[in-house]
Order: sequence, then structure tokens, then C-alpha cells
Amino acid sequence: MALWSRARAFRREHLVGPALQAWREKTKVEVGKAFARDRKPYEEYKKEMGRLQVAKIKELNKIHRCSPTPTMVLPFAVHAPLFIMATASFRHAALMSYAPMNPLASESFLTLPSLAQVDPTGVLPIAIGLIMFSNIELGRLSRLIKAPKPIPSNGSSKPTEEKGLVEQPRMSTIFSALENGLRAVSILFIWIAMQAPGSVVLYWLTSASYTFAERLFFINLGKKKPLGPVPQPTSPITNVNAPIQRPAKKAA
Repeated sequence: MALWSRARAFRREHLVGPALQAWREKTKVEVGKAFARDRKPYEEYKKEMGRLQVAKIKELNKIHRCSPTPTMVLPFAVHAPLFIMATASFRHAALMSYAPMNPLASESFLTLPSLAQVDPTGVLPIAIGLIMFSNIELGRLSRLIKAPKPIPSNGSSKPTEEKGLVEQPRMSTIFSALENGLRAVSILFIWIAMQAPGSVVLYWLTSASYTFAERLFFINLGKKKPLGPVPQPTSPITNVNAPIQRPAKKAA
């Protein structure tokens, strides 16, 4: 699932991003001329460009199969049941009735005197919370690295216009709310891990550490410049720079 989501993010960054930028540079001129000819206010121009851009983003995401909603939801929908089942299995194994026959009771790891008992020091639960918190920050950092930077076309472009065309407040609000919720969960996991058996704590620590290493790897991989330009498909998006069709103005 990690490779699947990364492939979709790659297509969104290297295929949708350049196509959207080329479409925006041409469309804002055409729409601007039409609004100037009709003497419409600049606020209406910004609203129209925002509406057209949202529609174009949805169209390009559908063409390249890289809509952000499935990319975010599906990995969680797949991993969450596995995580819950594995946690329940380790907890059941650690709390077996026949303690002398329980192999986890005789195993220890770092501050865990037994994998069937809780961590008396609380070191590993705190480590789990810190690593989970770091994973959230790494996810935010990876999005900042991948965020497209607006390319100024000429000196006559207005900064407020460029900012309004690039930013997506609704998506940013969703990401911020999700990150804040996950930060709270990472803090809560410290208290939960202090009550959990050592086998469950060890599983959570291993899972969080693997996610941390995986995200570091993909962040470092994303910082490297590609060896060559990404090939752009020709047939599916031949109308990316198509002019905006506006109804003819009726004669008085």
C-alpha cells in the first residue's frame, strides 16, 4: 500500500502539477480578457478562476487516477484492521491463563522484565508516543516538500491572484485537522501503552519504528532530482490548454 500511495502521489506531483500550471497560465489570460471586456470586478474574476481550477483539478486527478481522497483513506482502511487484529492477538497471547506455559512470560526486552507484563519504567511507552508524533511531523514535512511552488510568469501578475489560485484552503484545513487529531492520539498512546502487556508494547514500537524509517527513506528519495523529465501522456489530456468557451454576447 505504501508503494501504491507513493505512485499516486508521484503522478499527482509530476503529471497533474505541470499540466495544471500550463492550463492556469493560459486560462487566466483568456478569462481576464473576457472579464475586462465585460468590465466585471476583479473579485468575480477570482471566484470564476477558483471554480474553473477546482473543476480542472478533479478532471486531471480522474485522468491520471491520483485523487487524494483514496490515496489517504485506502492505506488507513487496510492497515487499521490488521493493526487491531495483531494487537488483540499479542494481548491474548500475553494474558494466557496458564502462565508457566506461556512462552512470553519468560522473555524480556530492554526495560520489559517480561513480555507478559507492563513496562514498569514507562520508557518504551514514551518512546512509542514520541516516534508516532515524529511520524506525523514527517508526513507534514513530506507534503511541504512536494507542494508546488508558483512560477511567476511576468511582472504584471498580482501576488494576491497567484496566491488565490495556488492555495486550496479546504484541503489544507482537512490536513491540519487530521494532523492535530493524530498528534493527540500519539500522546494518548503513551498512557495506553503503559497499561498494555510487553508483547503489545514491543509490537507497537516495532510498527512505529518501521513507519518512521519508511517515511525517512521516501523523503530522502523525494529530495533527489529525477534523472530526466517525466514523460507526459499525449492522448488523454490533449485538451489541457483548450480555450474557455464563453457564450456570445447578445447584441442590444
